[in-house]
Amino acid sequence: MENMQNNQKIAAAFVKARQENLPINTYPGDMPADLDTAYAIQNIAINLMQEKVGGWKVAKLSPEFAEKFGEERLVGPVFESSILFADHQQVSAAIFDGYAAAEVEIMMRVGNVPDGKIDVDGARGMVDEVRFGLEMAGSPFAEINAHGPAVTISDFGNNNGLIIGDIIENMDGNQIKQAVININIDGELVGSGNLADGLDGPLAAAAFLHNILIDRGLSLEKGQWISTGAITGAHKIEKGAQILAKLDDKLQIAARVND
Repeated sequence: MENMQNNQKIAAAFVKARQENLPINTYPGDMPADLDTAYAIQNIAINLMQEKVGGWKVAKLSPEFAEKFGEERLVGPVFESSILFADHQQVSAAIFDGYAAAEVEIMMRVGNVPDGKIDVDGARGMVDEVRFGLEMAGSPFAEINAHGPAVTISDFGNNNGLIIGDIIENMDGNQIKQAVININIDGELVGSGNLADGLDGPLAAAAFLHNILIDRGLSLEKGQWISTGAITGAHKIEKGAQILAKLDDKLQIAARVND
């Protein structure tokens, strides 16, 4: 009973802070010590938000935490109102007065939801569209990344929205896997990478998400977006920042953070 009250308290505090854009200076309860507790808090918070989940973010854990918790990734919901589309145009995004970062990612749209658990090949059949994009990582709790993945999970996986860009053709082609992906903030190059450097690739992230949601008694829905993990790292942003990401100078996505 005490654990349930603690979980409820944490979830309610994060939901209130997000809805009212209030910073959280101290973690609002006893920090979860394991991933099951963290996802229990996340489930409570999803229900309290009373908003449609339009997608999910997936992030990889550091080797240290992957060994400790026995998982290579974590997931968090993305609410429909925080998913923006930036086809050939700049969009404006909001950030919290807490932690905020931009991450270049591959976005995958769910075309159908398999009945049971899947592998990478199953994920290939699950996805009907792939796009270039940005995850706007964010939390009212400025220290969210300082306490490990369980704390990150407890506040929606440290997510504050997605920006969906142009379609990527031939996702399995070597040209895409080796493509150079850059991100600039306020005109300065802050990160570079490619898909070949990632953990098993975006399709493995999609399969992981589908499978862990089954374990949690949840499910993907057709039309939801999957943000499959940072390619160049997480790059802190401030109000007024100009963000520009490019894939081999062929695709680009631009965003400005509101003042």
